[in-house]
Amino acid sequence: MKKKWNRVLTLMVMTAATMLALTACGGYRIETGSVSGGAVSGQAVSEKPEETGRFCNDTHLYYQPWESDDEMETIVERDFADGSERKIKIKDLYDLLYVDNDWIYYEKCENSTDEKTASFWRAPVEKINGKDQVNEEKEELVCKPKDGVGHRISHFACKVFCNGRFIALASAEKYKLCVFDIQKGEYVDTTQEDDIFCNITGVSEAGAVIEDKNTWWLDGKTGKLSVIRSYPHNEYGGRASYVNGGKVFLTGSLLYNEKGDAEVANTEVELYVPPCKEFPSGKLEKVSTQDELKTVLEQEGYLDGLKEYDLDILKVFFRKNAVYYQVFLSGEKNKGSYQNNVILSKGLQPGSELKVENELTKILSNAKENQQVSGVCAEITDKYAIMLVENGDDKEQFLYYDFDTGEVKTITEKDKEWYFPYCNDLYHGEELDNLLK
Repeated sequence: MKKKWNRVLTLMVMTAATMLALTACGGYRIETGSVSGGAVSGQAVSEKPEETGRFCNDTHLYYQPWESDDEMETIVERDFADGSERKIKIKDLYDLLYVDNDWIYYEKCENSTDEKTASFWRAPVEKINGKDQVNEEKEELVCKPKDGVGHRISHFACKVFCNGRFIALASAEKYKLCVFDIQKGEYVDTTQEDDIFCNITGVSEAGAVIEDKNTWWLDGKTGKLSVIRSYPHNEYGGRASYVNGGKVFLTGSLLYNEKGDAEVANTEVELYVPPCKEFPSGKLEKVSTQDELKTVLEQEGYLDGLKEYDLDILKVFFRKNAVYYQVFLSGEKNKGSYQNNVILSKGLQPGSELKVENELTKILSNAKENQQVSGVCAEITDKYAIMLVENGDDKEQFLYYDFDTGEVKTITEKDKEWYFPYCNDLYHGEELDNLLK
């Protein structure tokens, strides 16, 4: 695990510094060490959390362990009732996409460097020996990439959207969004023009965010596209998007011109509410601005002594009608490099002010030189936060913070809290998965 998380933490810093993290994507892999052979008993009871997402059904959590190269074609089925786990072997498995009470959906790829070998499959959930289990022997092909346009299988550059009703992917040849209607068994016309740039940057069961000359919202119920934002001067969006249920948070408006050069980089957070009865055309509003962020950091002393610095937003969360986000600060201080991580929040109510979450920020601290280089906030919900941190001995650990009690504890694969992030829809839509690939 140490080697794997060293890679994660290093890449998180690198992508923050270069803003490449704005377009990274995928799902999260958990390393457990508690599974061997077929079905085994978990080391602790795994209770189903109140918040679940695209990788859970009523009875089980599904994840890919990636403990070794031998696990590349494995999905683990974890029972909420007793914590027992069963390994499911699937030939040519590339990525787990979605789970419901009837099916699990996944992508296969015979050659991970050849987009033309990709395909999308599902396997049924059936009663086997009195328990709901995936019957991998009955897997069936859902669809292949659309003829003539291919499929961008590199999840570091682009995500795949799946919610059991639609599958959406960005093409490899014409850079166009392709949407497959699972019920009808056919691709649907998105009326989107061919382009030189197309990314799916955020996904949840509710829908997906797509970037090209516009920022789009793909409705997960209807398969229809709505424009979130249009960019002037033929710029191309490269924004990070964090989808939490029906809410979409956009950050870091990094725009590219037709030559592919970055023109504008900004650390702001915007909230988009997709079309609904209250807002038929959707609603886009600014939550916090770059100037607001700099002012708060300056007031709290985080910019003291820094001659030049960069700010990048790494993660965005939604908790109790407030937006929480992690900012990576890098610059020069005392003739040396300086790096820090800060967690801030702002309520969505009118008149709310941006503020530093001091307790959460302290948890990210690195004992070495008191610089928070390696801390990553993995998840924030109404009840808890989970952090991946590196202590003074360069050893990684997960920390669990309870908002009600203020308690901080270390968690391992023996604790039920270890599996909470994988149950959460928001967490799977982020870049940690790609950094593990």
